[in-house]
Amino acid sequence: MSTIEIAPAGPATQSRPQWLVVHYARPDGEYASWWLHAWGDLAPGQSDGYPGGAPFAGEDAYGRFAWVRLAENARDVGFILVDHAGLKDVEADRHVDPAATPEIWLRPGDPEIYTVPPDSSGPDDGVAVIHYRRPGGDYAGWGLHAWEGTPKKPLWDRPIFPDSYDAFGAVFRVPVRPDAAGLRFVLHRGEVKDLPDDQRLDLTVAREAWLLAATPEPLRPDVGTLGPELDPARQLAVFLDCTTIALPERFAERAVGFTLVGSTYLPEVPLRTIIDRLSHDGDISRWQAYLLVPAVLIINTVEWLRRRSDALVVIARRR
Repeated sequence: MSTIEIAPAGPATQSRPQWLVVHYARPDGEYASWWLHAWGDLAPGQSDGYPGGAPFAGEDAYGRFAWVRLAENARDVGFILVDHAGLKDVEADRHVDPAATPEIWLRPGDPEIYTVPPDSSGPDDGVAVIHYRRPGGDYAGWGLHAWEGTPKKPLWDRPIFPDSYDAFGAVFRVPVRPDAAGLRFVLHRGEVKDLPDDQRLDLTVAREAWLLAATPEPLRPDVGTLGPELDPARQLAVFLDCTTIALPERFAERAVGFTLVGSTYLPEVPLRTIIDRLSHDGDISRWQAYLLVPAVLIINTVEWLRRRSDALVVIARRR
């Protein structure tokens, strides 16, 4: 069993975006007759005939949003917003580089493409929100089995059912502990799972996700990966050997029971000394250690530790 990680990548390992998400806010609240008509670097089947396109079926605090799947290495997507009668919201065609800005915000009659999200409040403290969209609106019997970050142990036959429904689909509000770092979950109906793998939302970077049925890649946040089993940069833990494990730096305070013997912040025991000792000994297994590293971790050799030593915090206890 593997786990699909839902967590944005760090700048050094940002995967190519899977989606172009276009947000649209209309004061009149009339979205049903409007489409996102797009062309260019799109996946097959994503470009409909004019004036059709992708509906503004997503809903959030800004308004509505539409999405199209991108081609591999997409760099140019053209688009217009058009209604069923062929009336354009803005007369000129607009273009966006989804490699740089895969999510944009638009206003009626305004040709400007806004790339910074407006200020908006996220989910309430103590809650994670999972949005789930099924084709044809088939939600009967579908629930969410959640654990890891939840305040109590879940039961498979008593899943969390949708708290509400919006234009996108079912909305699950999941209670989480104040200290929870992640929420692990499965969407299922009885013994039928939406995906064969578990999913995990990294609560340190996102408390809300929009998911499409039978689609491993979340629509939002667009992380562009199937999870840590394929991308070591997303892993929460990597075993270097039988006695050494690497974790993201943000979990340093959680590594209880180990003695801090060196870090970039403790000059009395220079980190370089520890790295050199590991290298000269030639046997990293002589140390029991937690190596706390940034989100970017491709850890296989001591040489990697040498290259990244400026970013490491080391908690270790000599065997």
